[in-house]
Order: sequence, then structure tokens, then C-alpha cells
Amino acid sequence: MGVASLMLVFADFASLMRNHREVRYLLTPGNVVAALAGNAWGGVKRPSLPRLPVAADARQGPAWSGRSKPVMFVLVVGETARSQNFSLNGYARNTNPLLAKQGVISFPHATACGTSTEASLPCMFSPFGRAYYDEEKILAHESLLHVLARAGFKVLWRDNQAGCKGVCEGLPIEQLDHANIEALCAEGQCLDEVLLRGMEGIARDQDGNLFVVMHQMGSHGPAYFKRYPAVFKQFAPACENEDLRGCSTAEILNAYDNSLLYTDFFSPA
Repeated sequence: MGVASLMLVFADFASLMRNHREVRYLLTPGNVVAALAGNAWGGVKRPSLPRLPVAADARQGPAWSGRSKPVMFVLVVGETARSQNFSLNGYARNTNPLLAKQGVISFPHATACGTSTEASLPCMFSPFGRAYYDEEKILAHESLLHVLARAGFKVLWRDNQAGCKGVCEGLPIEQLDHANIEALCAEGQCLDEVLLRGMEGIARDQDGNLFVVMHQMGSHGPAYFKRYPAVFKQFAPACENEDLRGCSTAEILNAYDNSLLYTDFFSPA
């Protein structure tokens, strides 16, 4: 009877679970059953031992040592940005007007290792990748960032999301998703422009080669309308309801595309 009753309101229930993840741990006996199943057959736990080294002999080549000025690389890690909604890849709507002017190269057939940040982010920085995906090996080994640090690069992870999921373990990190910046932050979350705050000072004070990762909030749903400021509400009417059942498919798509338009603005900035 309980399962049948739940199925009648499944859409509302799923939306509640997505918006308020903590609720799933309060429902008995479901939380007990899920915990037992997770312990028995669940995914790989993060290892407590030090990560195994990758490219232990990594060093900068002669060309680097001969440089007179340091170099700063910036890698933007997008979130939930679908290739099919990028005008760079042929989408009818112009969701990438600024990136298109930068002469960027688009890789439309890139595929993530999973649908969650927990799975996809570590895989992205792992030597194993999607073709040889092995969660246990990925979690047990160092990431690309550790290799860069060993080779003499300074590494900085700037985050407007839920952390680096072990990718930057032991390396400098700035968690900015709850920053107190009135123009960019409200209701316990910040727009992605917060990742740009302070970058001038970081670049100015840079001593040696620096590799910066900016981890976006991107187009995380279901509250797509919270991922961009009002000036980027180009596609309208846009869904402004966290319960997507209250919006039409067209309104949801408009809000999602607006979030991509804001990412387009943020990325080349």
C-alpha cells in the first residue's frame, strides 16, 4: 500500500528529494533499508590510505625552465551543460554568442563517466578515464592536479559547487558557494561570477606557474532560473519554479538555455 501510494505522487516526491536531499535520510524504514543495501552492495568507499602516485617522475621540461615569465592556466569545469544545447554544436538558439567569437574548438561528442558530480569529476581528472573506468582505482590514485603540483606548478581549486570530490585533496582550495557578496550571492548560493572575484589579485601575486580550476554551479537543476541573473533571461517565458511540474516543457527549456547563455558570458570573462 505504501509503495502504491508513493507512486501516485511520485513526481512531487522526486522533486522534493532532488531539492532537499536531506529528507531522504529522515524517512523510515526507507533510510534503514537503503543504508543496509548501501553497505552490502553499495559503491566503492573512499580509501583512507594515501593516494597512490601517478607519474611519480613528472618534471617540467627544459622549455619551462627557460621561460622568463610565469604562466597561469585556467580550466573551467562546467556542470550539466549538454552538447545538444550548444549553438557551437549546431543548436538553433544562439546560446554561445561570446564563445563563438573566441575561435574555440568544440568537442561535441565528449561523454561524462556518470550523471553525478561524484562520479564524473574524479574520472575527468583521472588517468583511467571513461574508456577504462574503474571507480576503485580512480579513488585510490592521485589526480592530474597532483601530477601538476609534483611537476612544480602551483595548483588552486576555486569552487562554486559541492567541492572537488577528492580531485584536489591536499591542495589549496577556495570554497566560494556561500560567499557573502550581495550582488552575486542570495539564498545560500552564488552565481558563477563569484569564481572571478579576486582573480586579478591572484594573477598579480602569482609566483611561478599556476594552474587554476574553476568549478561552476553551471546549469544544475531543477532551479535553472537561479543559475543566471535577470539580464540573461533572453529566452522567455522561463520556468521560475523549483517544482518543474508547475512549468511547461518550453518554459523549462527556456530557463535551461538562459543558464547556458550565462555560462557563455562567464567562460571567456
